[in-house]
Amino acid sequence: MGIVPAVMGVVAAVLLVRSRPRSVPILPPRLTTLATVGLGVALAMSFVMLASGSWPFQAIGNSSLLEWLSRTAAGWQFAVPLLGGVIATVLQCVPASAGQRQGVAELAPRTPFSFATVPWLLGTGVLLGVAFLAALLGGLASRPDEDGAYTMWVQDVGLGIVGRLIYGWSFSAPSLVLLLLLTVATVVGLTLIARPSIAEPAAEDLANRRSRTRTLLATTSGSALIHLGTVLIFLAYTANLSTGIPVGDALVPVYPPFAVLAPLFLGSGIGAIIVGFVLWFLLLIEQLTAASAKRESTATHAN
Repeated sequence: MGIVPAVMGVVAAVLLVRSRPRSVPILPPRLTTLATVGLGVALAMSFVMLASGSWPFQAIGNSSLLEWLSRTAAGWQFAVPLLGGVIATVLQCVPASAGQRQGVAELAPRTPFSFATVPWLLGTGVLLGVAFLAALLGGLASRPDEDGAYTMWVQDVGLGIVGRLIYGWSFSAPSLVLLLLLTVATVVGLTLIARPSIAEPAAEDLANRRSRTRTLLATTSGSALIHLGTVLIFLAYTANLSTGIPVGDALVPVYPPFAVLAPLFLGSGIGAIIVGFVLWFLLLIEQLTAASAKRESTATHAN
């Protein structure tokens, strides 16, 4: 059951393609191949992470559905989607082959964002910003455990203290590094797409750049979404802390101040993972479709 959100994302992507097919420009084979390989690697890594049983989707609805995380020894789960995203974006940071350039001067300056639409730029920026913020807040809220690792949420309840694992520095610091790498790779890729002079025919070249820019931003967004999904599920586990402090013959229940957010964290986390897989699988289908169209075009011209 651990891969249920991933499977739901794949099914949703297939249904979207069938109901609303989208044509994409036919790019050079090496660009399509590299993008396909990168997306395939990212998807495979995240599938394996979910299928390994590292996430508690088996018991959704059970009050102790996240209890297993108390035995988690490392935070590799948070890093996997980001590492997959870095690999996929780096493989898209390839300049297109130099075609016939325009014979006139280009007066309009181009920036890395010249071929990006506002919704994709804004959406990708917000997702990366939220991921950075979650890592920082989780780290600041953490306290060292008995081994000195910053992995614990500690709450003073007057008569004692209670604690539970949280997305602390030991987990979030590697995520911050990978988020920085993902951001840099995305900006570098956008720059390499936008920088070369416009080739002839200009309309085709512009369409190709817009398509590659969208693919790159969607790849980054999918990585950030799946990562945020794992973080939100972990925060749901922390918020789900329920214990008690003995006072005389009574047991006083103790909850974190953000306990009410546990269902929201869990639902948002699962939803983010599903949407992330939808994005990645849609992109993979588009790349495979473009590669198939290129082969058919080549065969037609050969005949």
